[in-house]
Amino acid sequence: MYTTLIIRSSPLDLLDNLGQLRVSLRFWLHYL
Repeated sequence: MYTTLIIRSSPLDLLDNLGQLRVSLRFWLHYL
């Protein structure tokens, strides 16, 4: 997942990636 996020370089994609990272962090914190 993270590799695909890093590969993208478009500004809009970066914003989308930040949102996805927030969601993934929420899931990780929830499970931890």
